[in-house]
Amino acid sequence: MKKILFCLGFLILWFSAVCTAAEVPWQLDKWRQAPEVFPADPALFDFAIPENVQPIFYTGADYQGRETRVFAWLGVPETAGDEKLPAMVLVHGGGGSAFAEWTAYWNRRGIRCDCHGPLQLHPDFRF
Repeated sequence: MKKILFCLGFLILWFSAVCTAAEVPWQLDKWRQAPEVFPADPALFDFAIPENVQPIFYTGADYQGRETRVFAWLGVPETAGDEKLPAMVLVHGGGGSAFAEWTAYWNRRGIRCDCHGPLQLHPDFRF
């Protein structure tokens, strides 16, 4: 039992030393701050945008030294005001998109919602 605990302790110390010494490729300092938000023009979309849902872009991680922007639907229930409400972040990828309908669905239930993913300009658009 002592050998197992010793080996386990050694592995934990070794792993923490390796992870500490490794260079972290992420921009953690930047990600700890709220991103800059840019409104998206509703005229870009070929469908009616649900009530209390707005298209936005926000600053993402730099890619090859250049700033990127991430698309999202942001929804805040009309009853919100300054009241604290539960929130949900829906991150989509893998052939899907950010859907305004999902954001509206959660808004109707009193939940702030932020749905991220590729930009969908037409409701019938599929990857």
